[in-house]
Amino acid sequence: MTTPFTLSLFKTLRVISLLLSPLLLGSCSSIQVSQDYDATAHFNDIKTVQWLDDADQVEPKAATFAAKNPLIAKRIHQAITIELPQKGITFVDQNPTGYVTYHLETFSKKRGSQVTTSFGFGSFGRYGGFGFQTYPDGDYYDQEKLVIDLFNAEKKLIWRGISTRYIEEHLAPEELTQRIQEGVKKLLEQYPPNAAKP
Repeated sequence: MTTPFTLSLFKTLRVISLLLSPLLLGSCSSIQVSQDYDATAHFNDIKTVQWLDDADQVEPKAATFAAKNPLIAKRIHQAITIELPQKGITFVDQNPTGYVTYHLETFSKKRGSQVTTSFGFGSFGRYGGFGFQTYPDGDYYDQEKLVIDLFNAEKKLIWRGISTRYIEEHLAPEELTQRIQEGVKKLLEQYPPNAAKP
């Protein structure tokens, strides 16, 4: 039999569930970044760059990605050419002191931060009442991984920045551009490594 107390309780629990959902989903949409680098490299010597030639790239190649996704590749190129000068690195036509390239890939990840909520009534220990339980959802979601590689004049890899982010579907072109710019900016905030900063 449904009582006013039961209806009120269900309404309260539903509100709690709705309030928790955006917080849990929000953790998927944040950008996570990391880096790796050659501790012996002279990062201060990298003042000018060119895009790394296709022949010198390894799979997954930026050129391959650009052939399949030219509009997204153009946005990534623009974002990198905007952000690198903020690091004192400019693009030149000849005699660069370094090279840069990128690649972007997608992968599936188990939804560990998303939780499913269940409620139950009954007896708990010495007290009666209701229970509130959360447990991981078994679903998977897609993430994108953007990698930017920086090479020295001898085309030796000296720095790699990685950013991962939850893929939001059906974004408007303006939103996609903004998302790529944010990802590149946050990724390159790591450069140069702390060990190389004056």
